[in-house]
Amino acid sequence: MRHHLCMISALALAGCSTLQSRRDDPPIFQQTTAISVQDFQGCFAEKTAKQDVQYLPRRNGGTFSSGAGTQRYILWVVDVDDLGAERRVTVHAVDSIWGPNKKIIAEVQACM
Repeated sequence: MRHHLCMISALALAGCSTLQSRRDDPPIFQQTTAISVQDFQGCFAEKTAKQDVQYLPRRNGGTFSSGAGTQRYILWVVDVDDLGAERRVTVHAVDSIWGPNKKIIAEVQACM
């Protein structure tokens, strides 16, 4: 319950958050991998299936995002970019008072 109250308070104080404004924050994780875009996206979609996650395809990859609230405050963004021989996976997320969102980092790493 305390966690939910902290999250609601943080959202109220922070104002709105869009995909672009979340990307404006420095990444909390970035790494390249040899796994294909399709394999990463399939794995990550399975890992986040029970969360409020949206996917947007892009010309050279895709974007996953998670949001909350009626105005869909963006909590995290995972960008997958196909660089040819490898893929770059970048995570931008809201930090809590306990530091970076380790859960989303673990879910990303499990698919790499």
